[in-house]
Amino acid sequence: MRKQKRSIRIGIDLMGSDSSPEVLFEAALEAVNHLQPSGRLILFAPKEKLTVLQQQCAHDPRQASLEWSEAPQEISMEDHPLEAIRRKPFSSLMLGLQSLKEKKIDGFVSAGNTGALIVGSVLNIALLPGIERPALVITMPTEGGNVAIVDAGGNLTCKEDHYVQFAQLGAVFQRCMRGIKCPVVGLLNVGVEPLKGHPELKKAYQHLCEYTQSFASKGEALPFRFLGNVEGRDIFQGKVDVVVTDGFTGNILLKACEGIAALIFKKFRCALQPYQLPELASAIDEMQRFFDYTEYPGALLCGLQDVVIKCHGNVTTQSMLNCILGAEALIKNRLIQNMQQHFKP
Repeated sequence: MRKQKRSIRIGIDLMGSDSSPEVLFEAALEAVNHLQPSGRLILFAPKEKLTVLQQQCAHDPRQASLEWSEAPQEISMEDHPLEAIRRKPFSSLMLGLQSLKEKKIDGFVSAGNTGALIVGSVLNIALLPGIERPALVITMPTEGGNVAIVDAGGNLTCKEDHYVQFAQLGAVFQRCMRGIKCPVVGLLNVGVEPLKGHPELKKAYQHLCEYTQSFASKGEALPFRFLGNVEGRDIFQGKVDVVVTDGFTGNILLKACEGIAALIFKKFRCALQPYQLPELASAIDEMQRFFDYTEYPGALLCGLQDVVIKCHGNVTTQSMLNCILGAEALIKNRLIQNMQQHFKP
């Protein structure tokens, strides 16, 4: 008899973000329209909040795909990460991670406290062999397709080994999600010369060169091609598929890109306002969606042996929807299994 496929189950933390749980709940309902029919969404929130939401969707057929998990505590954005996970073990964030650890769900999405999510994940979910720290992976549009930025805010400082591990994680991610056989990796720096940057970046440059050369010397297929150092402007010309950096620099890059994109389109609209050109305005709307962070999945906490997605703290219904669908895509594409194969001892 043919074995029946197990349905994908994704946990959603409704609490702890800068937006209301109702905003996230709307995304969950909308996600039901796009998920595979057997898929399930498990919502984590306090009992009183879940009761209100259940009443709101009592006559909505989509509620059949939702499950409700009571979490009496909440970790806020202001909470200290380590203290919060110790004092609030029954928070929506921690109970969601516990469910992931126990394989009750296949992926977990949260827009809450980033530090608490990372610390809680490391304490509950096993790291891939050889990976010392997980990194936040986000994708950004370029001339050559979406580039993966590793790390986008998980580790403020890094050692040379971490950069090499991030390069491997990013390469497997792009190979699995975009089908790039040998992704091109660049090390974000203040110049392209090998001797640029602080000491750890210089050592990482040399380490990455030696790592790829070791495969070539044995006649083995390269896991990725190391282009060398890249500057910020090189990223958007599509020269690389993966950009490796520390979380401090990566997060500033991400937020700066969000800000400059918003400014440019605001200036466009102001300049066009006197001309009343609806067709051009429509074209700009379409172009802005291409650069809008809410149109892209959240950050994958990469390096874990489970799917954990961090959504933007200032979450919208659209951005949470894309995070949920992004989590489903990672699970369906067997990203974790591919990473386990690459990093097996």
